[in-house]
Amino acid sequence: MRTVSWVVGAAVLVPLLIWGWTTVNRPPAYRALLEHLRLPDGADVNYPRLGLTLRSRSWLLSGPNQPEGTALFVRLPDVEFGPLRIINERELRPSLALIVGSEWDARREGWVGAEGRFVSKAQVRDSLEAACPTPADARLVFDLLLGQPTAAASTVAARLMKGDLPVAMMIQPFSGTRGLLMRDVGRPPYKEAERRYEGCMLAFSGPGWPEEWRLARLSVVGY
Repeated sequence: MRTVSWVVGAAVLVPLLIWGWTTVNRPPAYRALLEHLRLPDGADVNYPRLGLTLRSRSWLLSGPNQPEGTALFVRLPDVEFGPLRIINERELRPSLALIVGSEWDARREGWVGAEGRFVSKAQVRDSLEAACPTPADARLVFDLLLGQPTAAASTVAARLMKGDLPVAMMIQPFSGTRGLLMRDVGRPPYKEAERRYEGCMLAFSGPGWPEEWRLARLSVVGY
């Protein structure tokens, strides 16, 4: 009986040890992603509060390129991380120098500066796409500039618009095919669906900048 108990105990313990070892040895961005996906306690797990609860853990509640905010995935069992991408200050500064001290004019789709100087969204977009590693990274900068921030990102847009830039923005992309999505169908409860997904984690580096990893983008692929 002792032998049987030992075998059963080992069968349970070994997978847990392997899971713990792989989790601890994953990059900080992975552990931050797990924390983002963690279901809350109590009423916050219910419709419609789950959406706001999860999105409040990210950098943005919404943005021009993700108007409804990050997709409501709660499990990403097959997540794979791609190569880390970095936007350095010297690469970002020329693009943001175009609009430092200016005000966004939604009607005209651009920024208005001193003496009426106008810089279109297209000009800034083209400059950012030339400077950033990928067009998706340029869109992320736009979301940081013009999106609705969470508490964690409350000062980010203002600092960027003043030219007070981080030393670096670190972007960790990820993707997978078997994410568990909680679909909002306009009434309770959420409907579960398995979907392909892609997204990225973001961290800043520099004096006074928040350096923790948080979710910056998470979207459904192919629907």
